[in-house]
Amino acid sequence: MPMSRLRVTLTAPLVLITALALGLTVFLNLGKLDRTITELAQSRLQFTVDNLRENLETGLDLGLSVRALGNAQAALDAEMAQDPAIVSITVFESDGAIAFHSGREPADAASARPLKIERSDVVLASLSDNLGHRAGRIELRYARAGHDALMEELSRRLGLAGLAAIAIATLLSILGVRWWLQGSVGAAAGTRP
Repeated sequence: MPMSRLRVTLTAPLVLITALALGLTVFLNLGKLDRTITELAQSRLQFTVDNLRENLETGLDLGLSVRALGNAQAALDAEMAQDPAIVSITVFESDGAIAFHSGREPADAASARPLKIERSDVVLASLSDNLGHRAGRIELRYARAGHDALMEELSRRLGLAGLAAIAIATLLSILGVRWWLQGSVGAAAGTRP
């Protein structure tokens, strides 16, 4: 029986250290992956907003007001149709009034209340005329439901993979300690007179 206790005493710290290392690695890698995917989505949507801004500023450079931009609503609708994650795109005038909107109900321009969506992010761009005066802004809201579902699924899969790795490490630790102790006991028994 003392050999069993010695095996547990030697194996337990190995298993705990392995479990801690694997758990910490999974946790940190998930955080890094979440941040990378969020930055990628922000970059992609910022590109969309910048394209819309360039399109609308072309009309502003011709001396048109924001409300007079004839192609604005069509451009917003086209962007909405391309990406299902986009909840809404709103073009505001310089005074904060909504000039164009596509998607779910717009935010209240006076109080700038956010949309009632479970979880969304906002990408903004300012509009300026050819003289550099601020003419308004574009606000794109997109839902994070797809991103959140992906991260939940990855967390579940990595958690299961981590548990499997811990189980394998535990088995290898037990077998390794057993093998080591048998060799040590055998060597000690062979050297006794």
